[in-house]
Amino acid sequence: MWWAVTKKFDYSLIRPADILVLNLQLSRFLEPVLDGTNFLNVDLANPFLSLQPRFLWYLIFQRPSRSRLARWIIAVTKTSRAKAVLAMDNFNVGHHHRQKRLLLDELSAAMRKTSVIAIQHGQELRRLPIQGQKSEVVNLCWGNWVARHFPTFGRTEGRFHVVGPLVDSLYREIRPQTITKDVEIVLISTVKDESWWGPEIGDRRMGYEILVEHLKRYLETRKVRCCIALTIDRDQNPSINEAELEKKWFSDRFGTSVEFSDPTKFLGDERYTDGNQRQPRYVKERYSTYFLCDRAKLTLGMSSTVLWESFGRGNKVLSVNSSKNSAYDFPIPGPWSLIDADYDEFEKRVDYLLNLPTEEWDTLSIAARNDLVYLDATESSYLKIRKFIFDEIAAS
Repeated sequence: MWWAVTKKFDYSLIRPADILVLNLQLSRFLEPVLDGTNFLNVDLANPFLSLQPRFLWYLIFQRPSRSRLARWIIAVTKTSRAKAVLAMDNFNVGHHHRQKRLLLDELSAAMRKTSVIAIQHGQELRRLPIQGQKSEVVNLCWGNWVARHFPTFGRTEGRFHVVGPLVDSLYREIRPQTITKDVEIVLISTVKDESWWGPEIGDRRMGYEILVEHLKRYLETRKVRCCIALTIDRDQNPSINEAELEKKWFSDRFGTSVEFSDPTKFLGDERYTDGNQRQPRYVKERYSTYFLCDRAKLTLGMSSTVLWESFGRGNKVLSVNSSKNSAYDFPIPGPWSLIDADYDEFEKRVDYLLNLPTEEWDTLSIAARNDLVYLDATESSYLKIRKFIFDEIAAS
């Protein structure tokens, strides 16, 4: 039975820890949060079967209605005596078609004295496939808008606590102090996999194709160029060169009227490192898309986490949704959002935003961006997350 979920035997002891982390190897931006703490990481793709008696006891004597993966995590948690389980919220999913509850929800229901903490990963608004009763999971989220509205989209976390965006806060600590707006228009790529270069066209791709058509016409009419902010990690697939497929997708549509960021380099361009020649420790730490958006006079996109974060940093953005699916709308209406617009409306809005003085943009957007993406100038998000975890452990 258990050989179906475990991949190996482990004769070593599961050591004591205060925090059990799920999939740190896929979420290395959690490292500053965990620095100096006593944590234990588990790889959900490679569960092990320990011969430690305490582990075997907790693994075997559990309710059979729980998913196998949840029972394994519970056994590791109780064996290590961890007082908190930490994960990015995109790992709170169903791992089996018969699973009745989301993974983190299962853990929180089974371990009432252990804090189960999920950190907001992105701007996922679409309804989740498994819905039901509220759990005891705490979501450390980006802003008050999320805390108010995520529960209406099928989210089951029982509590939301605002800390601001984690990865964005790490970028803001290392970006150059002075950034020149030397790029006219940036388009954020959402071209990531077979669903984009394959034969089937879903709602999101359809809407994005219309945005690309409008932008191509605008560039030709205004005689300006655009820079495409390529996805940061498309070069990580060993079996297929997704980075080249992504670049080809845009070249086929725009021709030579666009240029591309270099997501393989720190900040995307060695000329703009402000004397900082640090090497990224992991792929997400390249920050090329973030920095390109900060250099842009206007950033365009559709249903993009990066667009939310750029908006939160005070940059001019325009979210364009022509898909007729409201899940891809920008969450807060304003001049930064266009829904089902024809080319004339698109052209007029882009001209308006490009010519809008920065001071007026700040006045128009500050309330909305502070509601959506909370940024604390006195304390970084990762420090807020650390403090919250320590408080939860102390209270357990």
